[in-house]
Amino acid sequence: MTDGEPFNQDLKKELEATFFIKINQLNKEADSYYKLNELQKEAVMKEVMKERTAACKGLDERAGGANMMKWVAYLCTAHQYTVSHYDSWLDYEDLAFYVKGDEVGFSLIKADCTKLPEGDREKVLTEKYKALFDRLRPVIEMVALTSTLPIQQAFGLLCNPFYKQQEAWMVTADDERKKQINDDLHTLREVDCEVFGLKRNPYDVTFRYVDSWWEPIEPVRVKAACCMSYVKEGGKKCYACPKLTKEERKARGEEIKREKSM
Repeated sequence: MTDGEPFNQDLKKELEATFFIKINQLNKEADSYYKLNELQKEAVMKEVMKERTAACKGLDERAGGANMMKWVAYLCTAHQYTVSHYDSWLDYEDLAFYVKGDEVGFSLIKADCTKLPEGDREKVLTEKYKALFDRLRPVIEMVALTSTLPIQQAFGLLCNPFYKQQEAWMVTADDERKKQINDDLHTLREVDCEVFGLKRNPYDVTFRYVDSWWEPIEPVRVKAACCMSYVKEGGKKCYACPKLTKEERKARGEEIKREKSM
């Protein structure tokens, strides 16, 4: 623990309900339980890929890799939520990925929150972000390796739930909080791409928009990375899939319309 103070109970509930993050719960009775150092091992991650692929009814490990990255993305987004809404940083000695029946997510071990300084916030946050991704990068790289997902796609999958949450936060925030959310996002997007081992920071993405299938004048944001739903049993590409051509997206929209009218 960083300062010996009790973990904020409101935040604790929000992290579990929204981001599937458990605080200081070891989950020893979980069906599977992998600590950070284990997730960096190829043999262990191969087992995780088998579990995740089976859980999401994937046709191959690419679906399992995308599923695993969803939970990693929730973990990263939880950090940003804590930063922009509680002006604090999530600290923990270790973490573990767990599966217990239908419950899936990360458990933070010996976790606490550290208040961010009022001055030098951007500088402090940049160092915090670097430390976070230095910690998670080997796991993400192992997900890519064992699932055969391109490394850029694996990192890109961090953005799908992240920017969806960011959009929701802006709807309910007051003007002061909106500014803070945007400022913190800018800081994250400015983190050096070398931290991720990529040529570009995965969060520094320029989204493109297409007409929605239900109302042409309402734009839909195309996902930052394909979620591989089409390699699941009975799966298809999402309407917002970045892999769809213009013609394929139009056809997918018509298909969705027919499905909705049945």
